[in-house]
Amino acid sequence: MSEKSTLSLSGNLSPEVQNKLQKLAGKRSTIKSEAPKVNNTDIKASNGGANRPHKPKLSQEELEKRRKAVELHEQQRAQALAL
Repeated sequence: MSEKSTLSLSGNLSPEVQNKLQKLAGKRSTIKSEAPKVNNTDIKASNGGANRPHKPKLSQEELEKRRKAVELHEQQRAQALAL
């Protein structure tokens, strides 16, 4: 009454464990593992950037420099288009 013990891969093993056992046995993986199911219905939406750092306000001097730079750019652009 000598019975050979055999390993069955059709038991209650996870797909990952079954794949590992099949690889060790020299067989190709036939079972694709699935990504875990995630319930993300309770996640709240972002509040629109509340975590962004505060942007410092520009001084009047800096604003005037930028305004002049924009005006100069517009003049140069108009001249270039006129040619």
